[in-house]
Amino acid sequence: MELLHPVLNTVADAYHDSLLAPGLRREFAHHFAHVAPESWLAMRLAFLVNTRSAELGLHGWSALLERRRVDVTLVPPNAGLSGELGTNAHYIELKLVGTDWWNTVWLDVLKDLETSIVSTQSRKPIASVVVCFLYNVISSPVQSRRKSTEVKYLEYMSRVPKTSGEFDPLQNGQKFSLLKTSAEFELEWPRPVYEKWPNGFNAVMRILWIGRSQFQHR
Repeated sequence: MELLHPVLNTVADAYHDSLLAPGLRREFAHHFAHVAPESWLAMRLAFLVNTRSAELGLHGWSALLERRRVDVTLVPPNAGLSGELGTNAHYIELKLVGTDWWNTVWLDVLKDLETSIVSTQSRKPIASVVVCFLYNVISSPVQSRRKSTEVKYLEYMSRVPKTSGEFDPLQNGQKFSLLKTSAEFELEWPRPVYEKWPNGFNAVMRILWIGRSQFQHR
């Protein structure tokens, strides 16, 4: 079974702990209730690496935001001040994965893991890993869902395993590898959000570190 790289594993543990600390968790819930917070999540990840790398045993590592259209790039200690970063760099994309846009988001994850995009200016590297924030909203939105929709959404969520291993979220034979997962946790913003959440916002979430399936790449 494919394993998460030791550097990424160390970063993942620290990132989970930091996001779930009471103050930051409340801020996370606030942002999530109002707008998709991928940019904020990327900044928190980069800030973690850039301020705590030595403490985490990652001496000399640093993080860049939006280099060559990659959300977060982890730069190894032996990288120069410019040019190519070498084979030890890690390219991290972040995605919110909810049930409303299930197929679209997982296709985006697949694209990040499979495709190196070339533009007139630079080449976007293939992602080393995609960090997926898998969530299911518990609170009632302004426009309520049908019961059949709720059942469908729960079935979507059941496609993702609770522990590391391969899985097929699209049920089309295209497998992904779950390399690491946080425990399930809750995000709650108790105040109403105008035109969105009349009784406040509440969701359950797991943070998944997703790689390319070994089976798919033999």
